[in-house]
Amino acid sequence: MISSPPSPGRNEYPALELTLMVKPAHSQRRRTTYGLILAAGLGKRMFSQTVKLLHPLCGRPMILYPLDAISGLPVKKIFLVVGNQQREIRETVNRFRKKVEFVSQRRQLGTGHAVLQVRKHLEGRRGDLLIMNGDLPTLTTATLQNFLDFHRRLGAVASILSTQAEDPTGYGRIIRNYSGDVARIVEESDATSEEARTLEINSGTYLIDIAFLFQALKKISTRNRQGEYYLTDLVGILRREGKRVAAYRHPDSSEILGVNHRADLALALRVLRRRKCRALMLDGVTLLDPDNTYIDHDVEVGTDTVIYPGTHLEG
Repeated sequence: MISSPPSPGRNEYPALELTLMVKPAHSQRRRTTYGLILAAGLGKRMFSQTVKLLHPLCGRPMILYPLDAISGLPVKKIFLVVGNQQREIRETVNRFRKKVEFVSQRRQLGTGHAVLQVRKHLEGRRGDLLIMNGDLPTLTTATLQNFLDFHRRLGAVASILSTQAEDPTGYGRIIRNYSGDVARIVEESDATSEEARTLEINSGTYLIDIAFLFQALKKISTRNRQGEYYLTDLVGILRREGKRVAAYRHPDSSEILGVNHRADLALALRVLRRRKCRALMLDGVTLLDPDNTYIDHDVEVGTDTVIYPGTHLEG
């Protein structure tokens, strides 16, 4: 179950402890932020003819949730890397968004290769690039803002949004050194048995200084079991160059675990439904049994309405 925060494990290094070590830098606060959402993959583990990010959650396509989250930040521009079924994704996003710049990844050669597709759009730019996967529908703007503030306070070249998971299966592991600093990220397929027991996982969300990002991307390779260009390899490269890499570990794993298959889809749906029910109740709507009430994201309900168990409100 991922609906409640897990208990601390042996790999726990509280992110908040690190924030006390560095005073906020005024120049860091003024840095420009760009956003990048990776949406080119098919999502093979969904076993569907529809690309994963177009599967509906609470009455709207999954891809719209991370777009909402990142749009709530002071970002200068948002890029969306598309590949599989890109025409359908473009049409879906364009119905709701006007300020997204699409970037095509014709061949899906890994997350590192996907990020390289925006290089020409960011050449000569200064600031940070917020990179996130498109399959994070429960991630909120508030968490991204906390992550951004953490990154700026530390003055790190790169920061990772992580969490402690009871079951880390399927995720890259955050490997720290004896001082508690991030040393590298190891993908599960390449992890040793000891590394695989690590409970701190990578959410696929990063903040990286643009000035160092594309220089480091030139050095990644496909020497791994998947034969892909891993964006996660940047951590080891930057560390070997003496650059600081930090990890902000979010305490609520249910918010930043991605959707890889239909069981994950059901868990994400439960989180989103609970948020919708809570928002309605705070606005003066009575729900007699919120756990058995199903209301879509865009549904509006008037004050003093009483909703009975088993009710479905869609559209």
